[in-house]
Amino acid sequence: MFEGPTTTRPDSHLIVFSLRDLPDELKTAGTLLTLDTVWRRVSDPAHRHRRLVVVDEAWLLMRQPEGARFLFRLAKAARKHWCGLAVVSQDAADLLGSELGQAVVAHSTTQILMRQSPQAINAVGDAFGLSTGERQFLLSCAQGEGLLAASVSGSRPSRARQNIKRSRPGRRRSPRSKPGVTTYDRGHPAGVPLHG
Repeated sequence: MFEGPTTTRPDSHLIVFSLRDLPDELKTAGTLLTLDTVWRRVSDPAHRHRRLVVVDEAWLLMRQPEGARFLFRLAKAARKHWCGLAVVSQDAADLLGSELGQAVVAHSTTQILMRQSPQAINAVGDAFGLSTGERQFLLSCAQGEGLLAASVSGSRPSRARQNIKRSRPGRRRSPRSKPGVTTYDRGHPAGVPLHG
């Protein structure tokens, strides 16, 4: 499969693994080697920093048992390794068709649902708890339109919870460590205060 060790060093801020040109008979082995490389990078405590693993065309991974187990493990463990997971699929039924795919969806905090086919709308609607109006919208929405479903609670998180949410894995701040300090959302361009 490989003539020798790789000569490239994947040390960039953006690393893409493409298996598109790999022959079908080598795709499983290539996929497993790629997944192992991704997991080793994500779970390496010596090189821990914010990461986002994006799996495009997730149906290709979900049809292989080891690939589906990898996605499930990453969905469950990514946060403790300071990593996010984005799973992209043209058809939500690709994920909802298996127990592991349903578990990956259940562990996501945000879902973006674009136009759905009439054949898939009931399964998608049931899985995501969509109203009749939301189902109708997904059947008729224009290209680029969709629904954003985010897990939010009805109340503001406590100061202690916000400190935990914004800390690095393994480094938790006490809620009283910096009294009177306002935490700002650094990801927001205006630096919106999260609490006062």
